[in-house]
Amino acid sequence: WRQWFDGDYAARALNLVFICVGGALGWALRGGRPKETLLFLGLCATSFWLIFYSAVIRMMSGVFVVCALTVLVGRDLTMGHRVWVNGLVFLGLGAIASLSHYFAAVWVASFGLSLGLGSLARGQARAFLGIGAISFAAILPTACWVLLSRPDQNPGAPAPDLGVLQALMDGLEQVLRGLIIKTGFANLLVVGLTWLGWQAAFRSEQRYELLCIVT
Repeated sequence: WRQWFDGDYAARALNLVFICVGGALGWALRGGRPKETLLFLGLCATSFWLIFYSAVIRMMSGVFVVCALTVLVGRDLTMGHRVWVNGLVFLGLGAIASLSHYFAAVWVASFGLSLGLGSLARGQARAFLGIGAISFAAILPTACWVLLSRPDQNPGAPAPDLGVLQALMDGLEQVLRGLIIKTGFANLLVVGLTWLGWQAAFRSEQRYELLCIVT
């Protein structure tokens, strides 16, 4: 991109491409749920993570967009809509996200586990195994790359003498900062709607499906 459009603002313009293309693809995945999809896209557009990373010269906004699309595809996959098509799309998006950033691989694995457990809670063992296989296949290229490239030996990697307890505390600090400050305080609308979603899930006969979507 910078070979064609040099300069700081031109480099940042790639984030606009990610947002526009991602928004169009997200709307194309609306299916029979246009209001729900529009609300989801609106929440994504006001997210701290998208706004912050769209203002800098990094590819993280693209990672955010791809991960957001996995939510829409995962929703349809969980509900049994075009299982094979959505399964392949989920695998492709998951692989793209995972190969773009290591933590995106953690997202794909965690989200896949959430979808699988939701299916298992509904007594759908085949769906649990299927989603598990798709999620595993999506992060497999990244796992192989990690084993081959050994990022733990890079110059910028954490010190090897860091104790297990200290490493867990450092990780917990980052998680709490992400949840409390960068997600909670930065977007109170998301927090409010998530709380309402949990309440609706526990009151509904379709609680497992709703819990999976909310999570």
